[in-house]
Amino acid sequence: MRRKTKLFLDRAGDSLVLAIELFNRPQESGRTEGVLLFLDHAFEMLLKGIVLEKTGRIRKSRERFNYSLDKCLNICKDQLGILDADEAVVVRNLDGFRDAAVHDVVVMSEGLMYAHAQSAVAIFAHSVHHANYREGK
Repeated sequence: MRRKTKLFLDRAGDSLVLAIELFNRPQESGRTEGVLLFLDHAFEMLLKGIVLEKTGRIRKSRERFNYSLDKCLNICKDQLGILDADEAVVVRNLDGFRDAAVHDVVVMSEGLMYAHAQSAVAIFAHSVHHANYREGK
């Protein structure tokens, strides 16, 4: 595994753990926004790590910035087969909620937040397993 891939995957895991900790937090202040931000960051780091490891690049030549989450999502779905269409929709919805949390106000029921968080954790675990990034590999 590339050194930079490991860094992306470590950051992805850290953000996932922080999202789970915030989800389980008893205080409501900033809870929804924090969960959405960290879940989205976890996926961005995970997918960039997968794309880097599998394709050798996460940036076009002469480009200043790495691929976006959407670009990595498309590569993982269409080229690498890491995610299916339904999983991609869930991640895109999560990214939309993250945008709302950053640029607007998010009002989300506990049930809806639970459903999105649970789906995100399951897809994250499936993606890691499917990409063969288990410990020791």
